[in-house]
Amino acid sequence: MVQVSNTSAVSNPFPGLRSFEFEDAHLFYGRDNQIRELRDKLTGSRFLAIIGSSGSGKSSLVKAGLLPGLIAGHQAGSHTGDWQIVFFNPEANPIRSLAIALFQSFSRRNHPFVAGSSPETIEHLLETDLDVIISLCRDHSLLIVIDQFEELFRYQANTSEAHQKTAGFIDMILAFSRQSVCSAYVVITMRSDYVDHCTNYEGLTEAINHGYYVLPKMNQDEIRQVITKPIEAQRSAITEQLTERLLNDTGNNPDLLPVLQHALMRTWAYWHRTATASQAIDISHYEAIGTMNQAISLHAEEIYGSLPTDKSKLATEAFFKSLISVGTDDRIVVNPTSLATIKIITGLPDFLLFDVVDRFRARDVAFLTPLSGLSVDMQTTIGMSMERITRLWDRLREWCQQEIDSAKLYKELSRSAAQYEAGLTGPLVNPELQLALKWLREQKPTEEWARRHDFFFERALNYLEFSRQKYDFEVENREKRQRQEITRSRILAALGIGLAFIAIIASIYLIMITATAKSAEKQANDQRALALEQKQLADDQRKEATTQSRIAQQLWEIANQEKDLKDQQTRRANAQSELAKRQSQKAVLAQLDAERARNASDRLREIAQNAEKLARDNADAAKKAAALARSAEQQAKTSEQSALSNAKEANRLRMLTVAQSLAIQSLQLPESTQDDLPKLLALEAYRLNQENHGPNNSPGIFSALLKAAEERFVLEGHKDNIRAVAIDPAKPVIASGSDDGTVRIWDLATRKTTRMLQPARRTTGGFRAVVFSKDDKFVFAGSQEGQLYAWDLSKPKGVTVYKAHTAPVLSLIPFRNNTELLSVSTNGLIRLWKQTPAGLDSLSSISAGIPILSVRLTPDGRHLLCGSANGTLALINMADLKEETVYIKQPDLPGRITAMAFSPDGKNLVLGNSDGTVLLLGYAGNKPASSGYRLPGSHASTVTGAAFSPDNKLIVTTSYDGSLKMWNMQDAQRRQAPQPINITDYGNWIMNLGYAGDGNTVLFAGADKTIWGLNTNINQLVDTVSKSVKRQLTPDERAKYVGSDGIRPTVPALPANSN
Repeated sequence: MVQVSNTSAVSNPFPGLRSFEFEDAHLFYGRDNQIRELRDKLTGSRFLAIIGSSGSGKSSLVKAGLLPGLIAGHQAGSHTGDWQIVFFNPEANPIRSLAIALFQSFSRRNHPFVAGSSPETIEHLLETDLDVIISLCRDHSLLIVIDQFEELFRYQANTSEAHQKTAGFIDMILAFSRQSVCSAYVVITMRSDYVDHCTNYEGLTEAINHGYYVLPKMNQDEIRQVITKPIEAQRSAITEQLTERLLNDTGNNPDLLPVLQHALMRTWAYWHRTATASQAIDISHYEAIGTMNQAISLHAEEIYGSLPTDKSKLATEAFFKSLISVGTDDRIVVNPTSLATIKIITGLPDFLLFDVVDRFRARDVAFLTPLSGLSVDMQTTIGMSMERITRLWDRLREWCQQEIDSAKLYKELSRSAAQYEAGLTGPLVNPELQLALKWLREQKPTEEWARRHDFFFERALNYLEFSRQKYDFEVENREKRQRQEITRSRILAALGIGLAFIAIIASIYLIMITATAKSAEKQANDQRALALEQKQLADDQRKEATTQSRIAQQLWEIANQEKDLKDQQTRRANAQSELAKRQSQKAVLAQLDAERARNASDRLREIAQNAEKLARDNADAAKKAAALARSAEQQAKTSEQSALSNAKEANRLRMLTVAQSLAIQSLQLPESTQDDLPKLLALEAYRLNQENHGPNNSPGIFSALLKAAEERFVLEGHKDNIRAVAIDPAKPVIASGSDDGTVRIWDLATRKTTRMLQPARRTTGGFRAVVFSKDDKFVFAGSQEGQLYAWDLSKPKGVTVYKAHTAPVLSLIPFRNNTELLSVSTNGLIRLWKQTPAGLDSLSSISAGIPILSVRLTPDGRHLLCGSANGTLALINMADLKEETVYIKQPDLPGRITAMAFSPDGKNLVLGNSDGTVLLLGYAGNKPASSGYRLPGSHASTVTGAAFSPDNKLIVTTSYDGSLKMWNMQDAQRRQAPQPINITDYGNWIMNLGYAGDGNTVLFAGADKTIWGLNTNINQLVDTVSKSVKRQLTPDERAKYVGSDGIRPTVPALPANSN
């Protein structure tokens, strides 16, 4: 079913598992004393270490407490001057992280140094000439904030080289706090259980001893402020009973503060969805989200349950298991790990990894770090925002136990292999051998995983394989001996047969005597067997009756749910109708005011006439009275016009409400309905929306028309993910490339496969790009392995293979009127080919210098615009390869730019990134605008495709979240776009998008192994539905669904009372 998105703009005052940010300072309560103490500490020490347990609120205290306080102090005239704040987390490369943070700080201040530099420039200066960086900061009070300082030790490899790098970074930080060229301060936050690590680095312990602050536990009054004050700031209320319950559930454990914030965030969200504005947040809302004990587990299960396929759920399990290892005491340890390493451990493809990460690091989830909004690539280190999640999420706790069991078994296997190598034990035997073989078969451990527990993975596998072979050999010998014993037994049996024959003759008489008894016994056994069969039949019938009862119960529950939904929608429609009635009453009151004004005018005219008769001598007074009368009359006319205008507006809003209600009712009618009623309701909704100047692309009305028109089709045939779809602009023909190793040619008129193309041997990764040649003679396809395939469609068989790239081919783009071809791979290599009657000839190549995640030919037909990581675009002149590549940063779109499209007129560019954001930019002079408009209602995961409709009326995007979204282009250009049309019933990852040659049908495909097509032209949908109906709405139907809205027919082409 087509769904319509309806998101709320009301903000949640609680951050959940993420820390409070600088912009959340107005919602940060309970730490006023600590903020004042920290500011006082900074006046006496230029190095300050804030130390506390995990989850005690160190990061929030700095970001939403200390930093806003310092800036407010500067604005109030503090002696410290203007603060230049450099905030960062060390992660795996602390010097690089510091360089990036410094570069961003200089950029925010428009420092002249930024014009000719980059983060790499600053990183080089930090390592070679620190004084240059210090001199650049001399005009300001420099504050370097290093959040989660313990990452220096958590991410550090166990090598002397890594230790030296960490020591060099610490020396650099201490040098900042000791120099005299500028006022530089260093603040670090660190978990208390990592303080011992600091003793391994000279000077660090001394600096901490000179300036440290141990974060105290929050008392009950402070925690009460944390609970109640943000709600009061939103002008809402919370009951005293719930406040006391939360205080009791939190107790005096500071580690539970993030859990409390998460429970408050979920409780607020549930209250906002279900309660009225006047209702206070109560215990019932808190218990509905699972309380602090189960809120995180229920939240995680919602995300896990929303995953589109079993494959993605298995990927999530493998992903989280890759983040944990087992310590020496069999305790779970969370290991921050780079995505590249996770890929090696799990063997998962990139798109699955990024999809899992994006879902679990979303702003309102924050189970993983880095959080949404920060760029993520394969080198990014991924961690859990809180180790306690491994105990609070029930499913993850089970995965952790499985990991403990797996690690124990592997360690025992490796220990046995070492003992066998030393001659202290023999091969494995059952049951240990079968348990180890089952573990190897089911867990499929990788060497990277095994190295976390023991480095001798190969030795352990060799030992296991040797034990298996020895066991198989012993089993084979045992079976051989058994066969020999059987042969010996058969010989002895033959001798015994002769003796038995004599015994049989002697027993015949006895057999005859017992025959009668056996016959009776057999009859009794038959009766008993028949009774057992009848009992089993009765049991089966009872089970079937129980099953049918359960099904009936489920159907009853579903019916009740549908009834509740319809009642809710009816209440919403009644509320809108009531609003319209109030507007109408206001209009009537305005008319009454106008009537009274007209009466007053008449009385003034009479007074003026009488005054003229009685006081002809006073001509001036009579003129003034006449003027006053005319003014009053004009005011009366103005009031009357205003009343009429208000009445028209109230009626317009009422009819728009009726239109939306009709669209919803059309969607809710079952698809099995044979009558034209759903179509008539959809058409009536469209007519009312148009006549009353409703939004151009109303999601509800479009969805109703799309369902009524039935102009949607599905192309089936591929056996795996469909990665690419190519459109033939001259014919109703498309080509599709899939991970199943085939390219299919489809006729859109018949919606059938006309030809299936495949290489001589099966490719391992399938095809990622497809395109037609100019004369439709060839189909070209790019593979996962970097090869180009050329099929001559005039020949029944045969394919030419070109070794083009060493990385997957991302895109194939026609160039110079399709006489040449550009092939683009993900590692940034671009090759230019000439199309010939025989296939392709290589002309030249160029490297973009960065990985390419999306690419399009610019409107001038000469340049390639390439999207990469960290919000970077690369503009390459393919007509003049000597011209230097231009790199452009998009500050409004951080992360990986994964999709892009140019508008048909070439004046606009739409970009999509790995966070699901869609950005509309102006485009002129071969350069995108520096800032753009973020379209509302963007995706929940990576954007995989973007397109403009050929008539430039729609912007269309797709995503790994399984949705297709459409915005009205005119509204987007005015930066007034409402929520998009949201198609969500594909049910799996959508991987590509394009418009068919008719300019109306959008095609999209992906992990569902099918290609979907639907008409996005609302005028054509209206025309199709109008031609398909056979009657008008009856008077009873119009009264029931529409009300007293005129008598005009829904379908003008039909008779007014056609039934």
